[in-house]
Amino acid sequence: MKAGPRELTPWRGEKPYGFGFLREIQPVLDRNCVGCHDGEAEGRPNFQSLEPIPRGREFAGSYHALHPFVNRPGSESDFQLLTPMDYHVSTSELFQLLDKGHYGVELPPEDMKTLITWTDPNVPYHPTWTSLEGNDRVGSISERARELRKKYTGLDDDPNWMPPAPKGRPEFVPPKTNPEPEAPKRFAGLPFNESTAKKMQGSNSSHTLELGDGINLKLRKIPMSGNQSIWMAETELTNEQFRQFKPEHDSRAIDT
Repeated sequence: MKAGPRELTPWRGEKPYGFGFLREIQPVLDRNCVGCHDGEAEGRPNFQSLEPIPRGREFAGSYHALHPFVNRPGSESDFQLLTPMDYHVSTSELFQLLDKGHYGVELPPEDMKTLITWTDPNVPYHPTWTSLEGNDRVGSISERARELRKKYTGLDDDPNWMPPAPKGRPEFVPPKTNPEPEAPKRFAGLPFNESTAKKMQGSNSSHTLELGDGINLKLRKIPMSGNQSIWMAETELTNEQFRQFKPEHDSRAIDT
């Protein structure tokens, strides 16, 4: 505090501009991920496609494939005072995978910094207002706002300015090492077919717990190896059910 205020260091270059997915994040995916996540292998997210997803706000397919791996507030979030670190990048599956070592992929520091910067402001897609709505629709409004900002604050900045777009897409750089994934551990007697499972379950394969206040929880008997079994809820717990164990529980989601 004794040092006093100082000028902010620009993100890149000398003039600030909006942070968008296609300009900042897609090149990171192109350099580090699309060699395996190119839409060819079933079950893998496709980080290469720029085709808009139907009814997906015209966002590229790669955006829709990546953002579920990031822990962030969504449309049902209850924006009250948050617990510190609730949305720290370390809580996101994306960064946990990268920290563990994802098939030898090691992001350069600048690329990792870019991913973190994208996550912190809630994974934006469009960098500017005009890129979302179009200059014909909001250009005049934006210019008027700029005039008033200059008149009453002395700041003459243009939040819709963007530097020239990069030409082409960067080449994929294979990881230096690509270790084979560990073979899954096998337990004696597993796997078994449906008829064997039903035989192991016996006639008593389901059970309903009364949690109180007319709230129930239905369980299913899950046979394991040998003669062992566990009981598991048929569905995810609802907030109503969980509050029977912890009354102060609040998921901070709408209509729960």
